[in-house]
Amino acid sequence: MKKLRRANYVVLSGLLAIAILSMNGNLSFGGGLGDIAYFALAGGTFLLLGILLIALRKSHQIHLSILLIASSLVLLYLMYACTIGRGAESRWDGTIFFQ
Repeated sequence: MKKLRRANYVVLSGLLAIAILSMNGNLSFGGGLGDIAYFALAGGTFLLLGILLIALRKSHQIHLSILLIASSLVLLYLMYACTIGRGAESRWDGTIFFQ
């Protein structure tokens, strides 16, 4: 149970990092102003899973593995979208961050 909780916190910190970096302009998804949608996806998922983890402390009705799978899928999609799956405005050039 503790390993699942730690894994959830790692994934949540990844989602938070993507949300912060995309709002600062250091991370691009290649869509210009459309990158705001990815920030909303990362930020909304972070908030939702954070609330669910807090609710889980009070009642153990939600299983941690379901949260881990859902949040990992969103994190993997966002990592794909900011690397190989970039949009037409800023194609993948081998770097993730702006310099």
